[in-house]
Amino acid sequence: MRKLLIILILISISFIPNQATSLKNHVFDCIVAQDGTGNYTTIQDAIDQAPENSKHPYLIFIKAGHYHEHINIPTNKPMLHLIGQGQELVRISDDRVSGGPNASPVDVAATVVSNGTDEYFEGITFENSWGTQHNEGPQALALYTKEDRNIVNKCKMLSFQDTYRTANGINQRNYVKNCFIQGGIDFLYGQGNVYFDHCILNIVKKDGGWIVAPKHMPGTTWGYVLKNTIITAPGNPKDTQVWLGRPWLHSPMAVFIDTQSKVTIPDSGWYDHMASIPKIYADYNTMDANNKPLDLSHRICMYYMITEKGDTIWGKAKNHLTSEEAAQYTISNVMGGIDHWKPDMICKQLPAVKCNLDRGHLFWKPVNQARGYIIYQDNKMLSTSTVTSIFVPKGHQYTVKAVSNNGTIGL
Repeated sequence: MRKLLIILILISISFIPNQATSLKNHVFDCIVAQDGTGNYTTIQDAIDQAPENSKHPYLIFIKAGHYHEHINIPTNKPMLHLIGQGQELVRISDDRVSGGPNASPVDVAATVVSNGTDEYFEGITFENSWGTQHNEGPQALALYTKEDRNIVNKCKMLSFQDTYRTANGINQRNYVKNCFIQGGIDFLYGQGNVYFDHCILNIVKKDGGWIVAPKHMPGTTWGYVLKNTIITAPGNPKDTQVWLGRPWLHSPMAVFIDTQSKVTIPDSGWYDHMASIPKIYADYNTMDANNKPLDLSHRICMYYMITEKGDTIWGKAKNHLTSEEAAQYTISNVMGGIDHWKPDMICKQLPAVKCNLDRGHLFWKPVNQARGYIIYQDNKMLSTSTVTSIFVPKGHQYTVKAVSNNGTIGL
């Protein structure tokens, strides 16, 4: 009996959550924590030490903290999955600008620049503090996802002008899901086929701002697709007026489908000039704050641009969608490509975990397809585990969440 008791005590001690347990169980490939309880104290250090040219997701978990860093993901570091503890808990901020006397190129100045393919971001706030503190220009990017197959899930992007720049190549794909994006001037811009899925756009310019300013090259298949978007603003949103967008360069393409606009959109919808003629600028089934349909019959179709010689050139853009056309803007169609990419499946959360606590023994049933679990004590992260049973201190409330093979944190 005495030997058995000693064995049980040793087993209990081995499962008490601590830094060593967290680092050895391989739920994540590495952990970033400012308090020293991870493998690295900065996010860039974790990226620098990540494997090159990986064929499989490399999971970097970022514990709660405000990380004052400029983050650069190089082209030879694909498949990095940066998983934050939560968008309200993890903030990455910098204050570089891409306009004015201290300007830097956008791929240098953005707070986070992703130069690799197949990158995944979850549970992080990306901030350019120049934009959030001054609420004015110049360009101050929070995030730039430069290449194909980049995903931003359950994140915040905060600035004022040019908050988020999307892919840099024709038909490169970015998928943005359940994100909160703040800005006032052209704060969604760039090119590529970009699908904004159930995002909230927070307008911080009271009047005269623009949401999108893409520059799609000829040959682009879909352009910007904003589906099930909520457009809002601080204070009384109705007092804020914003244009859906203006045409930056080349042949811009953008559609808003099933939008709820709590702010005021001018009847014409879109701003009629910048430096190009759009191919399509349209919205479909746009509602007001009370989910009543807006009258879209006055949306403009004619745009003009002024050449370097001062000549004015007019052109026509498609300004509406039929129900049949709107139905074609699915995730599968817009994001699929020849490789049949399914970003929504990468974002899929595993089901909620029901755990039980018995005299300091916390246990739960295994979740199918989970690579491991995160244990929370009183709503604060305590540890990670690859087993379904650990011993924990008494007198606290515990919850457990499953982690998928992509690093997505479950319900």
